[in-house]
Amino acid sequence: MSACNWVIATSLVFVTINKFLQYSTSYHASWMSKIIQHSVHKKSYDDYHKKLQERLELQEENTTISAQDNYAKWTKNNRKLEKLNEEIKALGIQLKSQQSSIEKQMKKFKLVTLTAPFIILKLWKGKFPVYYLPHSDMFPKIIGGVMSQGWLYLALLPLQILRGSSKVETQGEESMAIQVSVSLGIWLWALMTVISTVEFLINQLVFTKEVKKPVVIEEEKINIKAPNAIEEDKIALD
Repeated sequence: MSACNWVIATSLVFVTINKFLQYSTSYHASWMSKIIQHSVHKKSYDDYHKKLQERLELQEENTTISAQDNYAKWTKNNRKLEKLNEEIKALGIQLKSQQSSIEKQMKKFKLVTLTAPFIILKLWKGKFPVYYLPHSDMFPKIIGGVMSQGWLYLALLPLQILRGSSKVETQGEESMAIQVSVSLGIWLWALMTVISTVEFLINQLVFTKEVKKPVVIEEEKINIKAPNAIEEDKIALD
């Protein structure tokens, strides 16, 4: 596999994994629950659900028992329920703590295996030419410089202008005049922009519900006379 192929393939793998994790956010909680079930915390998880089932059975049994006819058993069940509630509450707190610990470990794992390597790849191969433009004069020199060197070229441009032309800049312009490439950093930025735009359009056109026009009810006009208004009545004088 050539250098160009493996750099692009690796970048696409990172983008795909990141998007998959973004789209599957709603399932992360259930996945975390499955991990806890099959992890070292399996015993706590089983005890929690066992006590929940036991509490449900006691509650159903109490509904069939009359407190007046069978007071002793009804009271005994209530005491068991109180104890079970305390144990379930303690186990719930323990499971939440364990889940929080696993989530932190998963975030660290994602940082080490996905986020950090992707950032390193972009910093290391950010100026790597993904492909070359057919003509060097397709875009102005500034845009060509950004496409070849990345956004850093635009940030350093005022400094280069203040310092004046140099041999390095002249050589850069000469090489740009020969061949202009699209760097990996700019290519990834353009790819993510296109994906985000498509996501937005699909969300607006497909998944967003149409907002119905509100029905405006005309209020009845009520004529109210002011309390101190003077009535224009004709008064007959005797």
